[in-house]
Amino acid sequence: MAIDLANSPSFEDKAVPAFFETSGRNLLAAEAAAGVRHHVALSIVAIDRTDNGYFRAKLAQEKLIEAAGIPYTIIRATQFMEFLRGIADSSADGNIVKLPPILFQPIAADDVAAIVADVALAAARRHRRDRRPGTSAVQRNHRPLSEGGR
Repeated sequence: MAIDLANSPSFEDKAVPAFFETSGRNLLAAEAAAGVRHHVALSIVAIDRTDNGYFRAKLAQEKLIEAAGIPYTIIRATQFMEFLRGIADSSADGNIVKLPPILFQPIAADDVAAIVADVALAAARRHRRDRRPGTSAVQRNHRPLSEGGR
């Protein structure tokens, strides 16, 4: 079992994909050599619906995992509640915070950690359904196992 919680130390458009591609290839090669039987990765909800550079890099990470030939589960979580201040700060223009008119459902990092642990412990079971708000897990067949908020 491998649990992949990799995160880029940089958010620059060139550095982020380089990080996820290099670390992903290295990790997956080490897993194959060690005979790892399941890879659990944490990713982000809706990364395939945006042109954000960080999200494109996370999607590339998912594609590496899918192509590796190791059984896997990808857990897509919404933004962590702990990131809300940073999101607001990065969207501030003086005393005004400018955010797009979107709905989102943040989740506590502790809750994500518990979900990752649950999925890792139950990885051998196929077609596991996880109905907790704020997450979406995808197994090898690309079918969503849960949708956030349902």
